[in-house]
Amino acid sequence: MSRPAVLRQRLFRPTTLALLAVLTGAFLRFHLLGAVPPGLHYDFAANAILANSIAFEGWRGVFITAYTGKEVLFFYSAALVFKAIGSSIFALQFTAAVYGVLGIAACYFAARQLLWDEPDSAWTAAFAAAILSFTFMHLVWSRYGERATTEPFMQGLAVGFLFRGMRLLNREGAKEAKNKEREKTSALSANSAVNMALAGAFTGLAAYTYLAARLFPIPIAIALVVWVLQRFTRRPPPAELQASYTPLLAFALAAAIVFAPLGWFFIQHPEAFFTRVSQLTPRPGEGNLLLKGLTGAAGTIFLSGEPYDRFNIPGRPIFGPLLGLFFLLGLLLTLTRLLPSRRSLLSSLLSPPSSLFSSLPSLFLLASSLTFLLPTALSVHDVFPSNVRSMGLLPLLTIFPAIGLTAVGRWLPVVGRWSLVAGWWSLVVGRWRLAVSHYWSRITPHGSRVTPPASRAAPPAPRLTPHFSFFIIHCSFFTAALLFGTLSTGLAYFNQWANAPSLYYDNDTDLVNAARWLNRTDTRDLNIYLSAIHYRHPTVAYLARDYPAFRWFTGGNALALPPLSAEQTGEGRGGGALYVFPHSAPPPQEWIDQWTPAAAPLGPDGTPDFRAYRFDTPPLLPDFIPAAGNFGNLVALTGYRLAAPGVYDFRLQVLNPPDRPDYRLVADLVDSGGYHWAQGFNDSYFAEQWQTGETILMRIKIPIELGTPPGQYNLMMTIFSPGAAATLPNLTEAGDAAAYAAVGPVALPRGEPQSPMPPVASVGPLNLIGFDPPPAGVRPGEPLPFTLRWQAASPADTPLTVKLGETQLESGDPAHGTYPTRQWQLGEVVVDRHAPRVPRDTAPGEYSVTVNGYGIGRVTVAPVPRQFTAPRPDHPTAITFGDLFKLIGYDRDDSSITLHWQALAQTDTDYTLFVHVLGADGQVAAQYDSRGDTPTSLWVQGQYVSLTAPLTASGPVEVGWYVADTGRRLKTAQGSAAMLAP
Repeated sequence: MSRPAVLRQRLFRPTTLALLAVLTGAFLRFHLLGAVPPGLHYDFAANAILANSIAFEGWRGVFITAYTGKEVLFFYSAALVFKAIGSSIFALQFTAAVYGVLGIAACYFAARQLLWDEPDSAWTAAFAAAILSFTFMHLVWSRYGERATTEPFMQGLAVGFLFRGMRLLNREGAKEAKNKEREKTSALSANSAVNMALAGAFTGLAAYTYLAARLFPIPIAIALVVWVLQRFTRRPPPAELQASYTPLLAFALAAAIVFAPLGWFFIQHPEAFFTRVSQLTPRPGEGNLLLKGLTGAAGTIFLSGEPYDRFNIPGRPIFGPLLGLFFLLGLLLTLTRLLPSRRSLLSSLLSPPSSLFSSLPSLFLLASSLTFLLPTALSVHDVFPSNVRSMGLLPLLTIFPAIGLTAVGRWLPVVGRWSLVAGWWSLVVGRWRLAVSHYWSRITPHGSRVTPPASRAAPPAPRLTPHFSFFIIHCSFFTAALLFGTLSTGLAYFNQWANAPSLYYDNDTDLVNAARWLNRTDTRDLNIYLSAIHYRHPTVAYLARDYPAFRWFTGGNALALPPLSAEQTGEGRGGGALYVFPHSAPPPQEWIDQWTPAAAPLGPDGTPDFRAYRFDTPPLLPDFIPAAGNFGNLVALTGYRLAAPGVYDFRLQVLNPPDRPDYRLVADLVDSGGYHWAQGFNDSYFAEQWQTGETILMRIKIPIELGTPPGQYNLMMTIFSPGAAATLPNLTEAGDAAAYAAVGPVALPRGEPQSPMPPVASVGPLNLIGFDPPPAGVRPGEPLPFTLRWQAASPADTPLTVKLGETQLESGDPAHGTYPTRQWQLGEVVVDRHAPRVPRDTAPGEYSVTVNGYGIGRVTVAPVPRQFTAPRPDHPTAITFGDLFKLIGYDRDDSSITLHWQALAQTDTDYTLFVHVLGADGQVAAQYDSRGDTPTSLWVQGQYVSLTAPLTASGPVEVGWYVADTGRRLKTAQGSAAMLAP
């Protein structure tokens, strides 16, 4: 055959067409790379930072614990690319695209080796590669800088080499062993061992790709177990047994060696293995979510896919409707191959190796698909269903529709009605028909070679054989599938998905452009403030030149004005300030209404991509109502304003550098009765960034519960450290240390009427739609808290009477008498909180609690042990605190101080006792604050109470009482505390 004829012949091989699929996939993955998709999202910017640390900072490791844990293969690969062409968004995406293209080739290799003995397996593999090349899900992740793209490539290679290694010891190895041709058997075993070792190595490497790859050993183990059982259940000769040991050992050893570093890391750090899994999977009692996860994960294949528009066209499945039909056909054919010749599944799987590739590949395909549906099925506490967590389905999932396509091509009639197609094809291919005939003659067992004619005239049409018709149909299908799939996916990706404004902003393109603008701007001697959804956003960290100097507002709910100059405070970079607010994290508009931007480029939706402001003098701010609060001499509260119901702005002044990095401003909504209704906080401007002299604005949004009564409330403000689990005291002008700084009053409007709700009971014109019952046990003198939820049926006066047994505890209008029922709107819901005190003289026993005769619970009143005999302290005293308590003496030893008190009168206030041991310098060396087991509100006149403070320090002792909320102290003749001798 002439060389041109040979070349023409090879153009039509499935392997060549698979190469065409790889090249087409490469075009889709590299076209406009670096510009599409736009921006650089937080996750991928973090990947770039990690790759940078490997490439340029000498970091080495087998697992990355940052960002909830990441496998390292992709990052080492990206580091090599960074070293070669420099660190950039393009270089990061280039690494993912390379793995995406390699994954297509691995798909062909895996499918070809898996289905080697199947009819048209080469065509099935070519179809599988073509389908993967234009699968939208794989394309999206191949163009992002994400480690998950390494998973299909590594798993495809592992599957291909595994089944190739097993195949080499199938029929031929057994036959040679029976014929005692040991040399050839040994050669086959060695070749198989090499392939199995490669399969083991790639199986181990898969663990370094992505979290979901930890499930890959499950289908691999199933395949190996079934293969071993198939070989050993028929009692093979010893030579064949020996030939099987080496490949298995090679696989296990290679997999163990490659996985060992990561496995040892997980043994040393088990939390790294389980942290991310525990965050996403269903928790105990969430069985309904697990069922939802399983059905949703299965549906993502061809029914409804991931809803998150940053990773998918919302709802687009992995396969469209047409490929979905071929997928179902391929799945059905795969299931039927598990039961050949009407045998049971077990007997089929344990049949001799002659049927190995008629059952085991089908079992492996199903086991692998079910296994890799689990990661997205279990991830019900995150984006669901999730394409990236389904990445392990690829590349084998594309084999199912490929099986369906080749089956349809095989089933179509090859004569008669398809002769017209063959004739049309012969006119199109013209001079190439002879090459086609030669090709099929070569692969047809009983075909004959054709000698090319000497002349260049068009040869006669080839004989229309079944093989020739199959070739025509398969080529037609392949061409149509690849062309249509590439065009439709390309249009969907580049025109529809990549140009969506939502993707532009979801992918942090506004931050990318802001960082690049900052790189072009002279920021020397400026305090740079940047707003973002996340603190120290990785996108800016990766791209911005002056990133270490930035101060961050997270979420757009804070603003800071630096001191006028560095000379005045000794801190900061100067008196000027540069603010950058991206589209994703703008500040409240009323805060900056009077500001003029220095830059405000427009994004794709016509709004500013980001806004930049520069000031050399303090900018104008909205008016605030004056407020007073000094939190530990660290930060002062100077003003507040009402932005909307439940939304409040606060103005703070930093007095001194903070001693902790995690302080947050906390606001409690408290009514006139002292009930705390809701709480909000703000830590948008982290305390570790505060500098002395700064003015800080913070917005707090307090969630208002449906039914919160309208009226006047106060905001109780404090500064809280979650790390220390402690608050800063509010230092009042009187010198007291209060728990809160009171701000207000602030008004809450009435809620909107609601549709009628089913009542629990009716009390006059009110419907009781629910309640929180009182506690089961209480002591005389303690509050009895409970909550009633009402809905107005008609406006009328309905006073409420609360009784404990026959004793009336309170009577009056709801909401502590502040919201009479005649003012309620029809359908309005009101939450009514109560906490009447149980009379101190209530006898122990069980009582019913009723509201206007309706029982809401039963309460057991327990006795309070009381002492009315005066103790005999070692150190008698007679110090009176206010008109409430008298210290009659104390006992002191090396480990504690016991104070003996007498109640002079009754009080409903729970005072806190403080005991300070003073050092030689007069400062507090040790202290103890407590309300004791029996709060002062339970004491009765004449009662004696002994309280012990476990203090070991020596020196003078200072004793006193204060109210925790206000810091107000009870006075003595000596002042606000009493001094006791050492």
